[in-house]
Amino acid sequence: MAVDLLRHPDGREPFMATYDDLEDLIGPLKRARIDAWFVSQEMPWRIDSEENYYYEGSGRGMAQYCTRPDKFGEGGGKVWMDDWPDWGLGDQTDAYRAAFQEHRDTIDDHMRDFRSMVDPANIQPLIDHLSAGAHMLTTGAITRPSADGQTEITIPKKDTIGGAIDACVNLAGPLGSLRGSTAHAFRTKFINRIEDVVDAQQLVCVILGGHLEAQKLMWTNARRAIVDLVVDTTKAYDDYARTKSAGDFSVEFKIIGYALAGAGLFASGGLALVLGVGGIGLSVAADTTDVEEAMKFPGGTYSQIKDSFYEGIGKIRKDITSEETLIQQNLTTNTGIVQGHKGEFDLSRPALLDVNDGDDIGASDAHEILVNKRAVRSLTADHMPAVASFLRQAGTEIEAAWSVNLEGWYRTSLGISNYGPMHEWYDLWIIVRDLIADTADETSACAVTLDLAVQELENQDATERDALGRHAKRVVDVGTSRSEHNPWD
Repeated sequence: MAVDLLRHPDGREPFMATYDDLEDLIGPLKRARIDAWFVSQEMPWRIDSEENYYYEGSGRGMAQYCTRPDKFGEGGGKVWMDDWPDWGLGDQTDAYRAAFQEHRDTIDDHMRDFRSMVDPANIQPLIDHLSAGAHMLTTGAITRPSADGQTEITIPKKDTIGGAIDACVNLAGPLGSLRGSTAHAFRTKFINRIEDVVDAQQLVCVILGGHLEAQKLMWTNARRAIVDLVVDTTKAYDDYARTKSAGDFSVEFKIIGYALAGAGLFASGGLALVLGVGGIGLSVAADTTDVEEAMKFPGGTYSQIKDSFYEGIGKIRKDITSEETLIQQNLTTNTGIVQGHKGEFDLSRPALLDVNDGDDIGASDAHEILVNKRAVRSLTADHMPAVASFLRQAGTEIEAAWSVNLEGWYRTSLGISNYGPMHEWYDLWIIVRDLIADTADETSACAVTLDLAVQELENQDATERDALGRHAKRVVDVGTSRSEHNPWD
């Protein structure tokens, strides 16, 4: 565990270093490294004061000094002597100043990519939108923490999309006697399947949210690890510079192993998950490594401390790449599964939408609909619109997840690419976004078709017939490859 007690450049001591302090920590690291390197030279230098090193080989009356870098790691390297401040030491000064600058440049080179690591706070809004959308797709009762986290809130099934779907199934029951008809197909292939499809769409949202949780945890701990490494390396250099000895130190990385944990954390907010929908094998992780604890680094000499720092830097880079690769592979695998099992996630376009005249429904259908017109109108006016409303609310949240500015995710060469696995995340996100929107459109359009058909059959009025015909033309592309929300294009 890193020792976070360090003198801050502004004089605070002790203070708990965080990633927000990283810029302020790099200066002390530079100074500590230069101190340790300087006293490790064959010439017996030691730290004399905040401002100077002292050459222990100095003779009487010939005390020799060299200026130290300041608290920000800048400057230093001027060699001078008591009573002889400018006595032929220019070459030494030039050499030390160049060496000090080389150490500073080396630190800057190693730290460059870590100065703009992804902020987990930029990931949270995406998670929040996905969580809200996934809750809208929950077909069972929901129990989740209250806003203050002190109590639990239970939302009964009747107040979820599942309740609205149940009402549709129950009201469509009177149409069950129809055989091989348009209305019967609508009931069996649409109404009776929509809950399974919504469950499958919700699971895709959970996979997306889980991988965001995984990235948030990864970056939280990667930022913690780089701070701990800088703090402990600085302390080790300081100890060596003052005592010619430095103990070992350890850093907790905990960067890898979250591809599995992420989905569980995302789903912990009360989502009623139906995992393994249809047995199609959607998974929330693949080949995930256990979360690693601490890694011990040797102190000892200046060179050992330097090598330990480089090893730690390399490990952070490697772990970020490894975890992002796992997330990327899992997203790609799940996208392939969704594309290979379209029928589990997408409803067939209801033949009902092709009805442009009440007579198209069929004589027995028409009779059954008229006999049960109150149930049908309750279905079309209340419960199917409620299902569509839940879907659209979910879709709004899912859409908003991508609208969050991703510029805060940009980095130079950490991980697998400038935006990590977010390209693969987008590929799966855009499918579920369009699936939800397409299902909402089909549900709304079917409700209107049934409603207009009832009016035409009941009144045999040209006005209603014309309205049904116009509606059929408007929805001719809904649920097809020409749809505005075609998830498979």
